[in-house]
Amino acid sequence: MIFRRPTEHGQVLFPLVGTPAWEAGLRVGDTFRAIDGELVEGLDEEAFRERLRASGKDKLLVRVQALDGVERDVELRPRVLLDPTVRHEALVDETRGVGYICIRSFTHRTAEEFDAAVERLRARGAVALIIDVRNNYGGVLDAAVDIARRFVRKGTIVSSEGRVENVVHSAVRGAARYAELPTVVLIDGDSASASEVLAGALQDHRVAVVVGEPTYGKGMLQTIRTFPSFGSRAKVTSAYYYSPSKRNFERTADEGRDWGILPDVHVPVDDLTRRRVTSHLSRYDPPAELMDELRAFEAREGVPLLGVPPDDPQLAAALALFAGERPGPTALE
Repeated sequence: MIFRRPTEHGQVLFPLVGTPAWEAGLRVGDTFRAIDGELVEGLDEEAFRERLRASGKDKLLVRVQALDGVERDVELRPRVLLDPTVRHEALVDETRGVGYICIRSFTHRTAEEFDAAVERLRARGAVALIIDVRNNYGGVLDAAVDIARRFVRKGTIVSSEGRVENVVHSAVRGAARYAELPTVVLIDGDSASASEVLAGALQDHRVAVVVGEPTYGKGMLQTIRTFPSFGSRAKVTSAYYYSPSKRNFERTADEGRDWGILPDVHVPVDDLTRRRVTSHLSRYDPPAELMDELRAFEAREGVPLLGVPPDDPQLAAALALFAGERPGPTALE
């Protein structure tokens, strides 16, 4: 669950879908009063969170007070949670039906999370999509390949060529369920590895426009070789990854190169803007079904509780493309 800050006792801002807090029925604005019969009043944040961790327990009985003042007991069943890799989804242009999804990293769950987010946005009227992989350092290659297959009907997604063997990951017949969605991919200098695979595949197959700044350039596959007779080990470059048009993602592959994938529309931002956008992307979006409650909570408190998204020239450029405008590109130095 996400807590409001600052808070004296631990006040819930909103629970995340699928978590023990959500399943137990915790609501917007609930304030913790006791955990397993022990009052939490006066506890600092660290001590409060330690009580909630419930080490070795299979359940916690917590007393909470709702915004209307009514207290109730709630049974929480703690479990290990996996951090969602899709943290943000929104209908960012209702008039044109433009949906937005931010992928923070790639794991074996990412394709499933991505599909669920797309379908929720479609249900709200999305007919176009912005995929944000800024500040995404990569992760599981297969996850990026699977998502690319949602958009690419045929051909290569990514290939690796090296000393021992060459491997080609290709599109899968019938898997391109989102091929008809006009799509923009947002990238920056911290988009690396699997992020570059996704952006490069969609760019080369002309199924998405890539907007933002040049990517990091991490396309090297390294393996560790051991030499027992010398008692040593060495990390050896064994392969490079290539986009469908045979672009090498690795920034060190060519002398003087310091980037991986170049955007179709170059939108540079200053350091302050980048920090603000990155901070926003690291947060969690509240469930859409709780937004009315959260807005009422904000009105009651008289202060902004969810924060205001920062100015984002790269996202604005993506929206401009869907509006038929030409936001760039600017020249790359």
